[in-house]
Amino acid sequence: MKLGFQTVVFWTVLSMLGAATSCSKNNNGESPLSGHIQSPQGEPLAGIPIRAHLQDSNIAVTVFTNKEGHYYYRNLRPGNYKVDVELAGFEPIQEESINIVPTGRAKLDLTLQPKEPSLQELTTAEILLAMPGTDKLKVEAADCSDCHSLQFALRKKRSRDDWLQIIEKMRGITSSGTMHSAENVKRTLAITHDINRELADFFASVRGPDSPPIPYKLFPRPTEEASTSAVITEYRIPRGAIPAIFRGNPNGAWLHDVMPDPNGRYVWYTDHFTNVLGRLDPETGEIKEFAYPNAVPEKKQGAHKLLFDKEGNIWQAQNWQGVIVRFNPKTEEWKQWANPEEGARHGMFGIASDGNIWTTSSATNGVYKLNVTTGKFKKYPLPTLRGAYGSDVDSNDLYYYCQFRGGQVARFDPKTEKFTEWPTPTPDSGPRRLDIDDQDRLWFAEFFAGNIAMLDPKTETIQEWKITDDPYAAPYDVAVDNYNKTVWTNDFNNNRVVRFDMQTKKVTEFLMPEANVEIRHIYVDGSTTPATVWIPDYSPPGKILKLQAW
Repeated sequence: MKLGFQTVVFWTVLSMLGAATSCSKNNNGESPLSGHIQSPQGEPLAGIPIRAHLQDSNIAVTVFTNKEGHYYYRNLRPGNYKVDVELAGFEPIQEESINIVPTGRAKLDLTLQPKEPSLQELTTAEILLAMPGTDKLKVEAADCSDCHSLQFALRKKRSRDDWLQIIEKMRGITSSGTMHSAENVKRTLAITHDINRELADFFASVRGPDSPPIPYKLFPRPTEEASTSAVITEYRIPRGAIPAIFRGNPNGAWLHDVMPDPNGRYVWYTDHFTNVLGRLDPETGEIKEFAYPNAVPEKKQGAHKLLFDKEGNIWQAQNWQGVIVRFNPKTEEWKQWANPEEGARHGMFGIASDGNIWTTSSATNGVYKLNVTTGKFKKYPLPTLRGAYGSDVDSNDLYYYCQFRGGQVARFDPKTEKFTEWPTPTPDSGPRRLDIDDQDRLWFAEFFAGNIAMLDPKTETIQEWKITDDPYAAPYDVAVDNYNKTVWTNDFNNNRVVRFDMQTKKVTEFLMPEANVEIRHIYVDGSTTPATVWIPDYSPPGKILKLQAW
């Protein structure tokens, strides 16, 4: 089926002896589906994602064209597929009922017609780069993503007074979608009085009744061989399979973290706003979710991070509740530990060698130890109160955490009960989430600086590396691959996943298969060949992505 626009399609099913299009040094002519993608002038188009969705399933597989415009699939299970190309700057193409059989080879050549990208197709970074104004105002504008996308905010033109009214209204809404108290709203509006009016002037200048069109420009697609060799498999979550505009809509699935079972075939995930722990079978695409009760019924549901312990139990932090949760996959039994301190919220944590839990609560300004035997929480007040977030425990049971709003990373030593803080070389860099490598070095994402960074505790020095030339890059999380000596991160504002080589310092970008995949966590399994990167797509409709790059 074609979607009402001009396209050129060449479709054949070749015999088993026929050769698929040669498009890579690894292609041996046995691709179940291959082809060539070009412009109307016949020029090859590189870095184009082409997705094959197995009909009547929740599985889709995306590959990319190389510099000659060729693509091929290494493996596709037999069945009927819907094949599509949806990419900013081009008219979408969709082909229905492509039958893949074990003894056949299929070929699909496409010509893409250019078009002006819509606002919804642009990334946040592309919008920010195109808009006039200071970086200060653009950073404030990007904070719209706390509740909804910047694209949503800019969808309508408004007067300056209307913009100010909306800005002040949104100041009263928390990042979880609830209203602040009237007292907090009054205090916030007093603090943000001047910047709110600057923002209203700014938005009215770019999206006012008489504003000219914003001169958007798409960033170049990744086209080098390392980038276009990627294969991305998507698994859609049946529950909440609806688009959700506002963050926290309980009708959607908001996948926050994902982690494969180190001793099994399943992949597990948390939901940020619903009390379910999800399980994916990557072989079949089967999804099963395990509900758990609210320890504090009057508070919001949902969890952040999850980890496996030595016995194969799954731990997660039920952040809105201030609760640590354990799930036994064998018995399907739950156990919960609620922090009795009013207002405590635990999103991030680590597991020490003795099985006890170390966690932070920025809301109550503390590092906490949960003794899982006694069920008691012990608090150690934070020396600096600046948004403690990503955290973990190293091999020596030292507890590390990021100070997101403080521009520093920190360590707590349980033996000496001493805190150590290290400011980042770039001030106010926004350290967000972290990972610890096999040398106990701390890798972390600098959300506001566009860097990944590494703290070597032995020398107490921090090194930083830019992940891209994008001036509005915003890495959210990092994942260390100790096998291949790489670090993976994502550009929250530009729909990319990035691989950083520790030895050569080379950066490789990978485009996501559709517009504006929102990524708040990355997990890498370096024991597979090639490495397998697991990515939860945060915004509904929920899905899990598996990326492998040959």
